[in-house]
Amino acid sequence: MNEEWSEIRDEIEKEVNLTNAYVVCDSDREINNAFEGAKGIQICHFHAVKYVDYCLWKEDAPKNFRKKMRRILKSRLSTLQNSVKKFWRDEDTERLKNRISWFREELDRWAERAEGRDFVLAANYIRRSGRSF
Repeated sequence: MNEEWSEIRDEIEKEVNLTNAYVVCDSDREINNAFEGAKGIQICHFHAVKYVDYCLWKEDAPKNFRKKMRRILKSRLSTLQNSVKKFWRDEDTERLKNRISWFREELDRWAERAEGRDFVLAANYIRRSGRSF
């Protein structure tokens, strides 16, 4: 693809008011910058897990540790997704707020575990991007 993200945004804006839309994408800065005025930007869970795995690999984390950390992150993301699905059915805002709080605590624990093993690239990514999951 040879188009700039800003050009793609302009095309999308012909059909959609982005101030009322959420954008789901990977962590690419150019994408995030192009869609800055959107109502919200969420990082795709698949891409988040893949990028964390890449960070751990790049920092020479043992394969078993990478696998374990990937599994933990996937599990936490899945739990959050299920809670959101449940919210759409029952609209229990308080339960969803509690689950989001739990999720943020779990991300902090995840980052601490990675940092404790000196895998700061992955820990920093989770701390920096975790609110966009």
